[in-house]
Amino acid sequence: MTALSSVLYKRLHQALLACAPTSSDRELRALFVDRRVAAWRDLLPEANSPARRVELVIDFLGRQQDEAGNNGLVLFIGLLAEQMRPGDRCLIELPLLAQELADELQGGVPDESGALPDEPAPYCGLAAFGRDQAPFFYGRQEEIEGLWRLIQHNPFVAVTGASGRGKSSLVAAGILPRAAAQSQAILHFVPGSRPCYALAAQLCALTNPSDQADYAAQVDELEQRLLARGDGASTWLAAWLARQAEGKRVFIFVDQLEELFTLTTDDGQRRQFAANLAGLAQGRTRVVAALRLDFVDQAMQLADLSPLLGRHQFVLGPLSKTGLHEAITLPAEKRGARLEKGLAEVILREVDHRPEALPLLQATMTQLWQRRVGRLLTHEAFAGIGSVGQAIEWAAEEVYNGLDEQGQRLARHLFLRLVHLSEQGSYSRSRLSRADLSLAGATPADWDRLLWQLSGQQVRLVTVNAGILELTHESIITAWPRLGRWLDENRSQLIVWRRLTQAAGVWQEHGEDVSFLYRGAQLEQAQTALPAAELNLLESRFLQAGLLAQAQQQTAEQAQAATAGTLSRFTWGLRVVLTLLLLAAGGTLVYRQWLRQQAIDLAGALVWVDAGAITIGADASLPEARPSWTAQVAGFYMEGHEVSNRQYGLCMRVACTEPKSVTDDWQNEASQALPVVGVSAAQAWTYCRWIGRRLPLEVEWEMAARGPELRPWPWGDAALDETRANVAFGPEGNTLQAVETLAAGRTPGGIYHLAGNVLEWTGTLFQPYPYADPYGAAVWDGAAPEARLVVRGSSYLLGAEQARPTFRADALSTATRPDLGFRCAVDGQPPASEG
Repeated sequence: MTALSSVLYKRLHQALLACAPTSSDRELRALFVDRRVAAWRDLLPEANSPARRVELVIDFLGRQQDEAGNNGLVLFIGLLAEQMRPGDRCLIELPLLAQELADELQGGVPDESGALPDEPAPYCGLAAFGRDQAPFFYGRQEEIEGLWRLIQHNPFVAVTGASGRGKSSLVAAGILPRAAAQSQAILHFVPGSRPCYALAAQLCALTNPSDQADYAAQVDELEQRLLARGDGASTWLAAWLARQAEGKRVFIFVDQLEELFTLTTDDGQRRQFAANLAGLAQGRTRVVAALRLDFVDQAMQLADLSPLLGRHQFVLGPLSKTGLHEAITLPAEKRGARLEKGLAEVILREVDHRPEALPLLQATMTQLWQRRVGRLLTHEAFAGIGSVGQAIEWAAEEVYNGLDEQGQRLARHLFLRLVHLSEQGSYSRSRLSRADLSLAGATPADWDRLLWQLSGQQVRLVTVNAGILELTHESIITAWPRLGRWLDENRSQLIVWRRLTQAAGVWQEHGEDVSFLYRGAQLEQAQTALPAAELNLLESRFLQAGLLAQAQQQTAEQAQAATAGTLSRFTWGLRVVLTLLLLAAGGTLVYRQWLRQQAIDLAGALVWVDAGAITIGADASLPEARPSWTAQVAGFYMEGHEVSNRQYGLCMRVACTEPKSVTDDWQNEASQALPVVGVSAAQAWTYCRWIGRRLPLEVEWEMAARGPELRPWPWGDAALDETRANVAFGPEGNTLQAVETLAAGRTPGGIYHLAGNVLEWTGTLFQPYPYADPYGAAVWDGAAPEARLVVRGSSYLLGAEQARPTFRADALSTATRPDLGFRCAVDGQPPASEG
């Protein structure tokens, strides 16, 4: 056999010593597939210890082959794995070793300084170990065995311990693989704000639904059953088990049970979940819950959980020195790497006796793994991190400082929302839906970019799972000083903010019923305590609706008082006028955000335009559009119609400058559905920025109008007529039409009026023929006071010859024409396919 690398040899030796029966020649002979074992019989007298016996086995079997040329040691390890009991750790360890051994034998011994692939990473950073990382979960073998024994004799076990002790990892990486090896069905979830829904979703998944709509309906129905009956889950699961094989069992792991008190606000839902969870702990079902120690008292107040918690707690203490050393060294060794001499001891001295040792350790080891030199984790890399205590801070600061100003603003907002401040003043993780991320001036693309940076493999400060966001570990709250300062600065606001978020969500769930709005002192406190710039759109709408409802109530009361003669008609009228002026003036940021959301809603659904190549001006019929260059366009969203007078008027109240005199009648009710015209490029740019969007670039406009197939008209090949485009067919020309007319002239994606009605500003600087590349360097940023920009489309004042989507004109950014308007575009991800 080719000599093995020292790291793999050491791991083989340790695994065989722990897993293989080496007490007699008979046991070795029985396990080896090739019967030609007599040759080693003479070697056995030399094996005066189990360790020596394993050395001889590795040496002898490594030189054997079967008829097919398979190495004897690889075969031996594979057969040995088959002899292990279900749930034995060696079931995970030995197949990995067999594969690595086969790879090494095939390719020879790799250079110990050679490169290793980054994945699978042997350390998990701030994330908990999961079932997939079980082979790298070291240091808790004694606790795994103890917990496993306890689970065998008790249908319910609560794993409790301080934050950062590794409760989630112990169950997910230490216990779940054993349960899975026994063919138990695994349900693993966190309660969240709707724990009965979370449990129902897991139970319904057992039926392997093929239709998403049916599955959603099943979950909703089962949730209602759990809310109505404390035995709803147990009777449902009993019926399911009755249809399975006799030995089928179910293992339920409820992680972060403390969310019953940090995220669940409905006490009825909390109690019903506790009743259903307790009811599941019987028969062929095992329930394990991970619960922070400081929430045990609150959990004991739940009548159905109290007796179970009182009898069956597994309290997880800190990792021992031996366990810490294993957690430091063995994962790297499993991947064929090692720590520089003395480094493990340096790290061990820093983490020993620290309450937050495990997350700090994993964060440090992850960074050392990323900075490894060949197969070596070095003292130099550790010095670059600073210390174990600084590992999380270093990683967080590196990503935060790499963000631009907008990214840092959004990051601060996000992290404050991902921390829960209890009524007692303690911090814990919270969770947030991706759909709830909205802030004035931030586009969906801004949020997507930020989340990608915060959740990447190199940092992973934030975890994104099925649209739900949370801090990867609670230790970030205490280990990142910047976040600590943000929390201290906003401590008085956080509880008010949390209550507002929950109240706004309840209001939305109940169809925006006015009875769920804030009134009086609650409304005043939220307005005065919370910066409006930090509120998302739902919260802003909730407060604005509260203001309007309160004003209406006061007006009605004042009218009643005036009628009764207790208030003079003059005083009543004055109060009404003042109230209406206050609401209409846009004096609060809340009101501004409300107006902004109205403008977005009026824009309608955005139309996705696929990425592709577009040849600008590939139309010989127009001299203005000579073919000259091809651009690769990234996918984007385009508004389905031009910005209307109604939309622009909302912006006028808070952000945009006045339109020019050519549109003096733009505020007339009859004009509200018409496209806004007479606006400069700067005004168009300001409006798009106000709603979190931008002007489309020239290549984007043409891609939307023509598609990669280069349609001659936005709608396709059909001839131009009055039903498809609003252009000057007759000598008197046409007039403006509403933004959503002439449906026959829409693009296949559903975009109106890309031929006719109004010319449209783009965000591309005009260049005469021959063009440079206007898609790159020629983008206008809105800052230049006067620039010449590309104008695309055609208008009701132009003839049919200009109606082709390749028509290209130019205009000064200060120009205001009665036939020049605009629409907005926005970056983003393509919509999910329905298949």
